[in-house]
Amino acid sequence: MRFRMIGLMALLPTLVLCGALGTAASALAGESCFETLYAGQGAYTNSSCTMGGAGNFVYANNSKEYTQLGPIEYCVRVRSTNVSYYEDGSCIKPLSSTGFFTKVAAERGIYWGINPLLIRAGRQTISATAGSVSCDSTFIGDASAERQTAVVLAVKYSECEAFGLKATVSSTELEFNTEGTMSIVGKSIVVDVAGLCTVTIPAGSSNKDLKSVAFADDGEDIKEEAAAKGMSYEPSGGVCGTKKLETNGSYAGEAEIGEEGKTVDLELFP
Repeated sequence: MRFRMIGLMALLPTLVLCGALGTAASALAGESCFETLYAGQGAYTNSSCTMGGAGNFVYANNSKEYTQLGPIEYCVRVRSTNVSYYEDGSCIKPLSSTGFFTKVAAERGIYWGINPLLIRAGRQTISATAGSVSCDSTFIGDASAERQTAVVLAVKYSECEAFGLKATVSSTELEFNTEGTMSIVGKSIVVDVAGLCTVTIPAGSSNKDLKSVAFADDGEDIKEEAAAKGMSYEPSGGVCGTKKLETNGSYAGEAEIGEEGKTVDLELFP
């Protein structure tokens, strides 16, 4: 069984017919037509990359060689015949040439192509003032064969321990976003600490878009790693902590996603 790791997502390239100097040609695998971050630093004058010239668009690799610089800013390697303005993959060292790196406006998305998702999750840890809650976990999800920027996964927790005591943790749904955030979107998570007290982690606005979640693709696996901070929760007293709404919680864990006979890729979209 072949798995690819996720720490949130998968994609296939958007292939756009593109031409050099107006001559139609198919895009190379892993390439898309991007708008350059700075005007006049492209090799095409239209957004489909079919008309050549010193325009605002360029063909670039969208699956492997890119570095995120900002919310929608990326440093990418361009097609060998296209103009480029940096010699390094972080777009720090200037170099006016062809086939190296340039800055483009883009966003990461997912093309799962997998249904249902098979997810192997590691130990998940929730931290609060009173201590940490640690559980084994199972993630379950469905994904359509189309580009997505977020996925909702049902999560079940087992073999839990809280503040040094046996505990049970209710199931929930977590939404992971390619922009690097996590939200609790299902029912509230309730941690029952040996029947002595509870910690309730509400779903919804107070625990929406928690940062940060990182995704990495090493060519074989996509791995999701969450280190979300600023999570809201409410203890019920006792060993769970003073009964009041707290906002200093955190959620840490990782997962890998895949399916037998299939692979997934984390890619950029223009």
